[in-house]
Amino acid sequence: MQIIYMFSGVDKEKGFSKEQGQYLKKDIKNNMSICFIASTFDNIDSNDIYFIKEIEFFKNIGISFKDEVLIDSRISKEYAKEIIKNSDIIFLMGGNPYLQMKSINEYGLKNIIKNKDGIIIGVSAGSINMATHVCYKDEKILEYDGIGLADINIYPHLENSSEYIKELYEVSALRSLTALPNDSFIRISDTLEYVNDYYLIQKRMNKKELTSLIEALKIDKEEFWVLSSSALVLRDLFPSAGDLDIAVTEEGLKQLKKSYNLKMKDNGWYTVNDKVECMLDTKEPWKVEKHEGYYLESLEKYFEYLKTSKRDKDKIKYEIVKNALNR
Repeated sequence: MQIIYMFSGVDKEKGFSKEQGQYLKKDIKNNMSICFIASTFDNIDSNDIYFIKEIEFFKNIGISFKDEVLIDSRISKEYAKEIIKNSDIIFLMGGNPYLQMKSINEYGLKNIIKNKDGIIIGVSAGSINMATHVCYKDEKILEYDGIGLADINIYPHLENSSEYIKELYEVSALRSLTALPNDSFIRISDTLEYVNDYYLIQKRMNKKELTSLIEALKIDKEEFWVLSSSALVLRDLFPSAGDLDIAVTEEGLKQLKKSYNLKMKDNGWYTVNDKVECMLDTKEPWKVEKHEGYYLESLEKYFEYLKTSKRDKDKIKYEIVKNALNR
C-alpha cells in the first residue's frame, strides 16, 4: 500500500506543525527506515544541514527511525536504488524542483519511487515533482515529466501578494494547479484528503485559446464586446483568463438565443456554455475600444471598476491597467 503526503512547507525552525505531526504519527511507526532525497545533489553542506534538521523535526513529534539515509552525489546510483527499495519511507526534500528531478532521472530512481509501496513524503519542491507533469515558474516557466505519483500540480507557499497571484495566472494558462498555504497539505491513500485551506485553479486560457473560443461563438462581432480579464489577455496585458465574459446588444442576445440554450443567473447574466457568460448592455463609444479586430471593454471603464473592487485577485489587474493607461 502506498501513502503519499504532499506538504507545501515545513517550518525551517519549528519543524512540523501540530496537525502535520498528528497525521504523520498515525502512519509512521517507530523503528521504520527512511531515506531522504536531496533537491540539489551536489550541495553537500546544505544537504547535511537540512538532513539533520529533518531528523530532529521527526524526533520532536515522537518519531525515531532505525535507519536514516540521505541520497545525494555521495551515494552511487546502484546503492541509491537499493536504499529506496529497502526503506519504509521516502522523503523528497524541498529546494530546486528541476535539479531534484534531473538527479532522480540521472540515477534511474523515478520508476522505483513511483512503484514503491510505503510512505512517500514530499515537501515543496518534492511535492511539485510528485506530479505526472510538472509545471512551475522559476525565472521562466519550466515543464517536464515528474515522478507520476499523483495527477495533482502543487503550487506551494501560497501568499496574498500580487507577484504570487500573477505567477499563478501565468502558470495556470498551461496546467491546472492546486495552491497550498504553508500549513496545508494533501494525504493520498485509498482516498484523497485535503488538510486545511487549498485553492484549485483550473487551467486558464491563453490568448490563442481565447481567440479560438471567440471565433467559434455564433454571434456577429459588431454585437458584442469582450470584458474584464479576457480583454486584458487580448491586449497582451495579462497572461490568461479563466473564462470569457462578454457584453452583448439586444440583437447579439437574440443571435445567441438562437444557437445556445441560455440560462439566466440571479445576477442578470446569462450562461452561454461552460466557458462563456454574457450580459445585456448598450454599445456606446465610451465603453468600447477596438483592438486587433475585436471590440473590447475600454481600459478606462474597467479601471473605474477596479478602483472599487475589494477582491484580492483584482489588485494585480489594477496595477496593470493603471500602468497601461499611463503609457
